Amino acid sequence: GLVSYTNVSVKQVMSPRVDIVAVPVDANLDEVAALILDAGHSRIPVYKDDLDQIKGILYAKDLLPMIKNKFLRNRSKFAPAKLAKPAMFVPETKLISELMQEFQEKKLHMAIVIDEYGGTSGLITLEDILEEILGDIRDEYDKEEPSIKSLDKDSYQVSGELTIGELEELLGIEFGDISPDIQTISGLIFEKAGKIPGNGFVIDIGPANFKVINVERNRLRQIIVRKL
Repeated sequence: GLVSYTNVSVKQVMSPRVDIVAVPVDANLDEVAALILDAGHSRIPVYKDDLDQIKGILYAKDLLPMIKNKFLRNRSKFAPAKLAKPAMFVPETKLISELMQEFQEKKLHMAIVIDEYGGTSGLITLEDILEEILGDIRDEYDKEEPSIKSLDKDSYQVSGELTIGELEELLGIEFGDISPDIQTISGLIFEKAGKIPGNGFVIDIGPANFKVINVERNRLRQIIVRKL
């Protein structure tokens, strides 16, 4: 069964406009690189004139070849707007449960939040949503060590707090293309499911099968994971 994360709106979780780190369309490569390094974000909005005119989202990974390659750097006419990918826009009133599903379907991790007048109100990321769902609960249990119980050769019962790296080591597998925003098994299952899984929820992700066996207040407490 699936439980949806009801009635929390995007506005309640987003980073407000004043906290948005963005680059103007006419910024040069050095300015953009410095800003990305300074802010520590892997995705940054590009705007024209002001934040109400966001032209797209710049991905740090798309800049790396230019930053590394002196030849490209000197020859290319750097234009943030041309390199940017289209931005996703959502209203403040949208529920985070719906947005999470949309992020999953469109394989996106960031959206620009628009107020009722069409102006930019804030920015929301997949990480913001996962923190809202997992964060306050995680704080209460911070002292708890992630548990691992061997069931047979290729399956284990583990807590949702186990990191993806620990699981990869445990099963001798690699998940490959996972967003850097996601660190734990809980986060991985939330992202792939697109909503909060209930007890008995089963999903295959990459080289592993996951079965959720204990959910408590939206927190995935225990999961059986099996190498496929």
